[in-house]
Amino acid sequence: MTRLKGRGREIAAALLGISVAAILWLTLFRRETIVGDSFAYRPFHSLLSFWSSISKQGIRGNFLGNILIFMPIGLLYPIAFTPIEQRIFSTIMFGVALSFLVELSQLVFSKGYFDLDDILLNTLGTVIGFILYVAIYHRCRIKPN
Repeated sequence: MTRLKGRGREIAAALLGISVAAILWLTLFRRETIVGDSFAYRPFHSLLSFWSSISKQGIRGNFLGNILIFMPIGLLYPIAFTPIEQRIFSTIMFGVALSFLVELSQLVFSKGYFDLDDILLNTLGTVIGFILYVAIYHRCRIKPN
């Protein structure tokens, strides 16, 4: 089997850092300050709200945006940092922690809404990214460790 050398891990870590920076920029620094209620603590509430009241374009933007933005996390994290026996758990926990940090920062700095549904969708994106990682790993037979 081909081994992914230290250089590949370094590249994956750099791309992961760029992905995290892009997530922070898109979710915190690119938004206007929000005044008023900015906390949605009921799971699936905002998703069901979107489904019944927003255009299909808005639904696609919210659903797909939250999922797609976290897919690189699930793909790159296991290559960059994770020992083989902890890969799925640590990758998903990193995605959840990053998503929670983003949502909490949006609440604290009034730059968006703290929404549990966003955490769920972001986690789904991390999982899909990890599935892509597994597919690529098995297809290319690359052993990262």
